[in-house]
Amino acid sequence: EIVEKIGTEEFRLLAGRILSRIGEPRSRPPRDDPHAEPTLIGEADSDLLRGLVWMAGRVADRELAAALGQTAETCFKKVEGIGPRSLKIGNACLQALAQAQEPSAVARISRLKARARHASVRDRIDQTLGELARRQGVTVDEIEERGVPDFGLQEVGIRRLTLGGFTVEILANGPGDVALRWLRADGSVQKSVPAAVKAEHADELKSIQRAVKEIASLLAGQRGRIERLFLISRDWDLSTWRERYLDHPLVGILARRLIWRFRREGTDRLGLWRDGEIVDSAGAPLTGLDDTARVSLWHPLESPPETVRVWRTSLEQNQITQPFKQAHRETYILTDAELQTATYSNRFAAHILKQHQFAALCRQRGWQYRLQGAWDSDDTPFRLVPEHDLRVEFWVDPPEDYDDDLSENNIFLNISTDQVRFCDLAGVPRPLDQVSPLLFSELMRDIDLFVGVTSIGNDPNWVDGDRMGAGYWQQYSFGDLSASAQIRRDVLERLVPRLKIAGRCTLTDRFLVVRGDLRTYRIHLGSGNILMEPNDQYLCIVRDSQPSRNAETMVLPFEGDTTLSLILSKAFLLADDARITDTTILRQIRQGETR
Repeated sequence: EIVEKIGTEEFRLLAGRILSRIGEPRSRPPRDDPHAEPTLIGEADSDLLRGLVWMAGRVADRELAAALGQTAETCFKKVEGIGPRSLKIGNACLQALAQAQEPSAVARISRLKARARHASVRDRIDQTLGELARRQGVTVDEIEERGVPDFGLQEVGIRRLTLGGFTVEILANGPGDVALRWLRADGSVQKSVPAAVKAEHADELKSIQRAVKEIASLLAGQRGRIERLFLISRDWDLSTWRERYLDHPLVGILARRLIWRFRREGTDRLGLWRDGEIVDSAGAPLTGLDDTARVSLWHPLESPPETVRVWRTSLEQNQITQPFKQAHRETYILTDAELQTATYSNRFAAHILKQHQFAALCRQRGWQYRLQGAWDSDDTPFRLVPEHDLRVEFWVDPPEDYDDDLSENNIFLNISTDQVRFCDLAGVPRPLDQVSPLLFSELMRDIDLFVGVTSIGNDPNWVDGDRMGAGYWQQYSFGDLSASAQIRRDVLERLVPRLKIAGRCTLTDRFLVVRGDLRTYRIHLGSGNILMEPNDQYLCIVRDSQPSRNAETMVLPFEGDTTLSLILSKAFLLADDARITDTTILRQIRQGETR
């Protein structure tokens, strides 16, 4: 009734403005608690805002749905020392999105699912999606799949509008690559936003700019959702797959760079979309596909090594960047040692990880874990795969001597790793050889990622011999390659000969060797750390927040491997070491310099 009195359009604008302010610093504490932090939301304000949120959920509007999703994310975000900013308002946003008539609402909830950091929030989101699925008589996977909006894109990745005598194109190639292009009446490109559009169409311009951010945000969520398909063994008939994946204006941006498996009447073929048709690794069209074909996301474990190698080469030759590692995906096969231990694996034991970074990555990958500290805390990271009655655990322990390894809040800065165990959902250990090879590989890949990203061996500043784990740091920084590092080496073997610095580079078993004018450098393919010849002197180069321009322009076969980009950036820098101006780097190079 209130919305009708105000008018739907006026309410939409008003509610959008108010919701966008939630989470901003306020000039004074909440009125019902004058001693509270100004960043918090008081109970009285919380009740008013929940009412506004519930009203907004009744209005079928894409931008309001986006505002509700952003508000939920803001309210579920942790405030230091307190917890989520406002569970009440965040939960109200979930309820409003679940009841909304706007098609994009489910995708907003799915996006929240990927970004939730608090266990109770994740549970509430799962409950909301489960209730939506039950209400519609489908699975959660089905409802997430069907609820992806198209954002008005007229074709895959492209939307065109006319504004102030200009044509503006939204061009989306991936989560990190969504941009606007302005075209004059003659078709020529206008490099910046036209002044006339800024002056005369400010509201429309803001709406378009918001759409760019929303598309990038939802693409990131959809990338994670599609990658999770490896764990649930989902397939579709050809027409459904085309509608929801290949030809979907938003999802198609990702799906057209992935390899799919087509099964029909005893035949089993792999294909990738290219230039308007589905082709094999050699570029030949797949013929005879009809609605009797079943389509699924291909995993490299499903094919012999030679097939995987051919597809990798095809992607690289055609300069196709996959949204996540697929053809170049690491695979993990049971070892003899794991067959001996039967119910657990020591493959990733005895590493030292940065606990805060580890906990954040656990949440990102769907694992559950609480930070441990000097209060007799104890927690085992785990991930549930209910579709397969599976629980995987990665045992971790506090450091042995942690007196100097605590944060101000008495939280362990680092933890050490132990066994990996697979159990059923009741906690009964399951023999490793009874776990699906694909599930085993995918879950061990998660753990390898935890170690590869959060190990102290990746920290270029961890060189003080008196620090905890100094021996481990040296061993990890320059030791044998992990599965992901071996993939990295495989990519570099084909990529390096095409680089402009190829004449200065040599690939060995563990290093990319770069010959500069001042010294020769060995970049470890696992950690990205550097040794200088001839005396194996360590060279500390701290990661720049801005990627190298040279590395940025190279087409890599997959997104997400920051260490590969870092190695290439360092290679370009060191190949031209005579032009380095950073005094910290130069001082290290000049110590024992040889020509």
